[in-house]
Parts: sequence; C-alpha cells; structure tokens
Amino acid sequence: MAKDFATASPQEREFTVNGVKFHYLDLSPEDVFSDVEEPSNGEGPWELSDRQILRFLPESEHQAWRDLRTSKDKPVTIKQINGVFAWLWEEATGVPLPRAELSDTGDGKTATPSTARSRSTGATRG
Repeated sequence: MAKDFATASPQEREFTVNGVKFHYLDLSPEDVFSDVEEPSNGEGPWELSDRQILRFLPESEHQAWRDLRTSKDKPVTIKQINGVFAWLWEEATGVPLPRAELSDTGDGKTATPSTARSRSTGATRG
C-alpha cells in the first residue's frame, strides 16, 4: 500500500482564543517561511507575531484576530500569542519550535581566572 501524505495535513482545523474561533489554512512552504524572522517597516515583535499568525487564517477572520488583539476587556496574553504561533508553525511544518531551556548559572568559577590586564601584545602566539 502506498503512503498517503494527505494524512500529513493538520487534523485539527480550528482553535479558540478567548472564546473566538479561528480556522487554520494550509500554506505552501514559500508562504510559511516568508518573513518568518525579520520585522519590516519598524514593526515590533508583536506586530510581527500578528502578521505571522494572520498568514495562517482565512482573510475573513483577519479582522476578528485584530479586534481580539486590541481588546482591553480581555487582552490576548503573551503566552497565548506564543502558543498560537507555535501550534500553527508545528502544524504547518511538522517540526516543533525549539524551546528555550534555562541554563545552569554555575558556581561562578571558571577554569582560567580572568586578569585585570591582558598581557597580549596583539599578536597571536602559536
């Protein structure tokens, strides 16, 4: 039996934020990866996140997302925004977003202690 990659499409097509239902769209790789990293025209990180999320929503739901994001009564939290984007990204790519891990702060000791003044003359010795 041949592998059917139609099952690789997202199974969940809906998600809800603060009681408002949204629908996920399948996107081409070019659409998923366009403008992923860089804000444009002086936009901040939340405008970039909104733009990336809107890419996955039908145009008919864009205003509902904008209204939800500007709501003063029940604001969308950072955790919700990050959760929505991570879920959409993972559904689109099949790859989880890397999660930041807390690093060990250690005991403050290093293998080689620092000195107040460098003894280097600017040349590298081999």
